[in-house]
Amino acid sequence: MKVKLGVLAAVVFVMALGAQAVEPCVSGLPLCKSMVGDGKLPLPIGIGATFYYQEQDYALNRLGVSSPLAPIDPALVAAVAPGVEIDNELVEVNLKLDAWLLPFLNVYALVGYIDGETDVNIGQPFGAINVDYGGLVYGPGVTLVGGIDNFFGSLTAVYTWADLDTSGSTIESLVVMPRVGYSLPDFGATKGVELWVGAMYLDTEENHEGSVMLPTMGPIDYEVELEQDEDWSYLIGAHVALTDRVGIEVEGGFGDRTSGTASIGLRF
Repeated sequence: MKVKLGVLAAVVFVMALGAQAVEPCVSGLPLCKSMVGDGKLPLPIGIGATFYYQEQDYALNRLGVSSPLAPIDPALVAAVAPGVEIDNELVEVNLKLDAWLLPFLNVYALVGYIDGETDVNIGQPFGAINVDYGGLVYGPGVTLVGGIDNFFGSLTAVYTWADLDTSGSTIESLVVMPRVGYSLPDFGATKGVELWVGAMYLDTEENHEGSVMLPTMGPIDYEVELEQDEDWSYLIGAHVALTDRVGIEVEGGFGDRTSGTASIGLRF
């Protein structure tokens, strides 16, 4: 957790240094509009709804199992741990409120609901542990942008925490997404289209505690600590501005982690 928060704090600190380098200017959001000259800026405040799907493999950090009926040899647990296979699938729906503080700096906060399933296949004699969970997810995020002509680049960092309805279960994640793309202003019947490619770095920690009934061993108490199996995946996406106020966005992730995002936003 300290590492995740430290990385996010470092990103915010770098952005703050950039802001301090600009002469003071107060004229409504975003501040310092003169930095972009005659360039067109988005409306400063936005609210949006996002649907997100993700599927990936997990790596096992820690495994603890015990039985109220008979002791379980720790050596047996240690022996089966390297062969554990873990699959995770989740769906998240959230609302996001954002503001352009500076022409190159957007900050936001999100709150939503996450619904997921983690399957931990331990192998014999334990079998599988299936954890279905849901709960509130929330967190802050920042995006740094820049561009030349119609080309642009961005860097987004978001930290989220999930309070799950399963006793003793939590998820915390840090996501960092660099992107590069091309803008097509006033494309067709739209107010503009942006296309991009990028990458997604994910540092997540998922913890579960509970009890499961196994056919071969009866009731088993478990504690598992999981993390992403692969840190990076690839992204491709598009944003379509239907009007100056309304836009839709889709993004797909592929590689060792599969993801899909669809969102709609309103600016004012």
